[in-house]
Amino acid sequence: MTLQKTLQSEGFSGDKLERQFRDFYAMEISAAEALDTWQRLRKVLKEIGYYPLIVDQSMMKFYQDALDEDGSEALEEILKEENYNPSKVVQAGLKINPQVWMKRLIKKNPSLLDLYRGDWPKGRPRKKKLENDSLSIAKVYDKTFSEKVFADKLYLQLAPAKNSWEIPGVLNWNIMEEVIGWFGWGECPPPPVHTSFTRYWNKKYGAEIVSYSDDYYEMIVENPPKNREDALELAKEQYLYCPDIVSQGTETLECFAYSLINEPVWFFWWD
Repeated sequence: MTLQKTLQSEGFSGDKLERQFRDFYAMEISAAEALDTWQRLRKVLKEIGYYPLIVDQSMMKFYQDALDEDGSEALEEILKEENYNPSKVVQAGLKINPQVWMKRLIKKNPSLLDLYRGDWPKGRPRKKKLENDSLSIAKVYDKTFSEKVFADKLYLQLAPAKNSWEIPGVLNWNIMEEVIGWFGWGECPPPPVHTSFTRYWNKKYGAEIVSYSDDYYEMIVENPPKNREDALELAKEQYLYCPDIVSQGTETLECFAYSLINEPVWFFWWD
């Protein structure tokens, strides 16, 4: 059964489904219903055999530019290179122990976890509900730049993967950087490290990749930390993995940890 027919058998319209490259497909979706659509497709992952990802118009333009007459040749040439082997990237990630990786990073810079410290915010962290507007990718500033509204449209990409943590390897962010400038920013780790951490957090917190753009990605979290101690431990892990979310974001590990309590969406960004 074709992917289009499989989608239709599961209650989805496959009419707008378009092939991007190799075994990747995409279709336009409503930003206001993006999370609902993702959740429906995630539930039938085993049936369709493709992992769903929400991407924005900016990311789709990158793909379209890479797949024009000149870009298509460059993309296919790079994809055929020996270093483009998704399974090898994923396997390399499975061999990395996140705890060991972080210890080595701290050993190189012993004061790393002391750079951004502060007081614990006052008050109880509010309870947070996962909704369609919870995703950063779904919202954009209005014409006056005074408030955020739902984007005009988003896209649902289907990637040939069975698990969320396979995505960094399946998409092979290193090679995509050569073609479309994706995830080649600042201190962004290589694909195997992304695989290692996303798998680790998937097992510990039930976190799964839900969306991405050209310099960030988001995860939805089934079991976020519920107390200060656990949140601070997670904040340190995420800071070591993605420094910009603290150094250019919350500014202190304490404020970051506070924001992670009961938080159903994680955001990773490299400048």
